[in-house]
Amino acid sequence: MSALEKDLDRELINQARSGERAAIGRLLYHYRPAILFHIKSQVDEIADVEDLVQEVCIKVFRFITQFDYKANFKTWLYKITQTTIINYYRSRRLDTVEIFSEEPDTQDSSPEQEAIRLELSEQITQFLLSLPKTLQKCFYLYSVLGLAYEEIAVRMHCPLGTVRSRIHRIRSTILVILK
Repeated sequence: MSALEKDLDRELINQARSGERAAIGRLLYHYRPAILFHIKSQVDEIADVEDLVQEVCIKVFRFITQFDYKANFKTWLYKITQTTIINYYRSRRLDTVEIFSEEPDTQDSSPEQEAIRLELSEQITQFLLSLPKTLQKCFYLYSVLGLAYEEIAVRMHCPLGTVRSRIHRIRSTILVILK
């Protein structure tokens, strides 16, 4: 980024922070292609991509006054975009967990068995939420979306062996929790 572009960004940010909507519009117009590219690279559902871009734009609009000049604007924008993507996957994972954890037929299960089942479910959920984001994404792509290891490796830009070891490590830990 040239010094001229940095100065222009700084001027637009100052105007946006003072409430000038046109300045926010120009900033978002300038950075929208980068936001779109980043989201498209991580989200498969085409219908959701545009919604996520809009969500990022709304967050920038709402939080521009909190931007401090210690960070680069692009870095700040990237963080908002990445957090939006992570929240998107979390909400989808929770929807999926709810689908899989619908109440089973409990006529044959005792209260003790039901309590154990609920405790195991909670432990597995806590374990999955405690994983680093890269492992969460890898496991989500495999277990929820049903992607092959090769597809996951391409999407996550990592070697096939890395994907295999990540999924194996997560599944092994879940098996330990279940025992």
